Amino acid sequence: LRDYRCGRCLLFEALHTLPLGPAKHLLREQMPLLSKGQKAEILARLKAFHTSGFSVKLYGNVCYYYQSFCGRDFKAWVQMALFIIGPYLDDGELAVWKSFCK
Repeated sequence: LRDYRCGRCLLFEALHTLPLGPAKHLLREQMPLLSKGQKAEILARLKAFHTSGFSVKLYGNVCYYYQSFCGRDFKAWVQMALFIIGPYLDDGELAVWKSFCK
């Protein structure tokens, strides 16, 4: 996350300006491409993620129940995505997720 600038990229602003459709399709496109080991690591990263500042918490096995997410779940995911799945994305995918946070 070397390009992430806390002062310029405020995660909560994404809630007001981001159409959730692209986030939904990105998530649904990327999850099936991950291996079982990567999904286990993502779940561990999500469980370790400090969510006290979020109004919505993501519970359960996100890697398998992402297709039943509703709007509030996608909003929470957009806020956490760079930190949770960032290491598993290629440069192009990472650039798309970063653009959501600017």
